[in-house]
Amino acid sequence: MAKIMENVRNENRKELIEYFCETMVYFISIANEKKWLYLLLLNEEQISNFKSKWHSKSYNSVYLIIQQQINKCYFSHQSTEFVHAWHMLIKFGLVELGISPEEIEDYFNQ
Repeated sequence: MAKIMENVRNENRKELIEYFCETMVYFISIANEKKWLYLLLLNEEQISNFKSKWHSKSYNSVYLIIQQQINKCYFSHQSTEFVHAWHMLIKFGLVELGISPEEIEDYFNQ
């Protein structure tokens, strides 16, 4: 996640997509370990809802809130905060970074 934020203003879109997808892999790995993988599944309606949301005023706030949710999840051992962090990550990628689901799919199909 920190790599995304370091490169968010970077002109190299391919690198940004790579960092975003690597962050997704970390989330998926944790979810798999905790047996929460089914909670990360998104349908077309949810993806459309993410795309229709407003842009965040501060990328720093997004980063800090995602980190906060991950920390809450770690200490409470509950999936709710983890899923919230996942949704925020996906929304950040789709809306703020402008990464399309097709670009994500293409990255993983390489």
